[in-house]
Amino acid sequence: YQRRVHGKQWYQRRVHGGFSNQVVQILKHTAVPFSARNVLDNEEVRQGVKQFSNWPTIPQLYIKGEFVGGCDIVTEMYRNGELREMLVEEGVLEAEPTEDGKN
Repeated sequence: YQRRVHGKQWYQRRVHGGFSNQVVQILKHTAVPFSARNVLDNEEVRQGVKQFSNWPTIPQLYIKGEFVGGCDIVTEMYRNGELREMLVEEGVLEAEPTEDGKN
């Protein structure tokens, strides 16, 4: 399941597929606010998304409108710390303070 904020209401929505769920779990673990769109139920939309990004698979992660990658890329970026770095650089997450209290 995936949580989305819409105003002040939280609601649950089923996430299709294991790869989509994996990306959702990564985003939850980073505590980044996110939203998702189900493109799997509409073949035309699904193919349009693939064509738009020039990427053959779903899910696709976009940060501030820029395509980042699919599940494999997002997972690798998460594991090696690049995803958090990107989220901080884009202003989506705050940098964690260092030992001297600075970001």
